[in-house]
Formats: sequence, C-alpha cells, structure tokens
Amino acid sequence: MTAALLCSLILSMPFRGSYGEAFATCAEVADAAIENGEDPSLLVAVAYVESRLDFHAVSRCGAVGPLQAIPKFWPGEPVQAGLKAWAHWRKKAGNTRSGLAMYNAGRNPGPRAFRYADRVLSLAGRLRVWAGEDEGYL
Repeated sequence: MTAALLCSLILSMPFRGSYGEAFATCAEVADAAIENGEDPSLLVAVAYVESRLDFHAVSRCGAVGPLQAIPKFWPGEPVQAGLKAWAHWRKKAGNTRSGLAMYNAGRNPGPRAFRYADRVLSLAGRLRVWAGEDEGYL
C-alpha cells in the first residue's frame, strides 16, 4: 500500500486541523515505517489514535509528535523516536497486540492498554480492507 493511498484513507476519518499538514505527517509516518520494515498501516493507525496526525502534539505527560514518544526515553526526531519505541516494545512483547499495549502503558499494561491495542489493530485492519489488501485481523 502506498503512503498516499494510506493517508487518503485515514484522512477520510474525523480529525482536527489542516488536511495538508495531517497528510504530510501521515506520509512521513508511513514512509518511515516502510523504510524501517514496519507495517505502515499499523503505524499510521497508532499516529491517528495517539495524535490525530498532529506532528506538534504534546501530551500532559510530555509525549511528543504524531506517535507520542516520550523524549526522556526516546530522544530524537519525533517520528523516528516513535518508531524506535514501537520496535522496542514489539520485540519485548513478542507479538503485535501486547507490543501495542506496552507501547501505550509501559512494561505492565492493564486492560485499558489492551483496549487501546485492539482499537489500533482494528483501525489498521480497516485501512487494509479499504485498500483491498487485508486478509483479516493483524
């Protein structure tokens, strides 16, 4: 799936702000995911759930960027920091769902973090279905 198609699909959903800025953020996340061997639909879904594709988003706990990585733990450019955090938690967890829960909540995720993971997985799956590339749930 190309970044442009993926971004067009995700931006058909509700978001705030400028379409152009959100599209550029989406494309940067998708391209970085592809370059790092990650599933772009999954990382774009994370960026949508975390920040609604706002490159300048800052959470109350200090997480920054579209993937909401905490600079104290994941220094660097926001998209690359988020990808490093994702790769770390996925590897530590051993599977996508648990990796997403840990990405959201840290080492000991609870039920809320697993609901987050299911929401991201569902969105990524819908993106793949809309693009005609899905075989089912991740």
